[in-house]
Amino acid sequence: RTQQQTAQALGISRSYDSAATNVNDARRAERLPGHTETEVTPMGKYQKNIEAARRITVMQYLETYHPGELVRKTDKEYCTKTHSSLVITPANGLFHWFSQSKGGNNALDYLVKVEGMDFVSAVRLLNE
Repeated sequence: RTQQQTAQALGISRSYDSAATNVNDARRAERLPGHTETEVTPMGKYQKNIEAARRITVMQYLETYHPGELVRKTDKEYCTKTHSSLVITPANGLFHWFSQSKGGNNALDYLVKVEGMDFVSAVRLLNE
């Protein structure tokens, strides 16, 4: 989007030269007290969804969406039926897929790295 298109979308009918200033003024006016500057950026408005997705552990995800997939390997570790070399350690929230040299510490990492889901779809799924 150009600055002029953004200004028009916000209902600002001034000249193109002042559109950038007016857009910034409109964004500042929409901000609530206590919000940071990053929350005004396009990605900033989705930050809460991303953070919520990152708080979901691999164990929580698998128990909810794939309940029969987890297999206890030892007292402290699990693996999955689909990927026997994928080891999940609930005590520290980590997983490591040894055959692929991939690992992570939450369900978002798991969906992207193991299931091959794109980041946006994974965040949406975890926030349903």
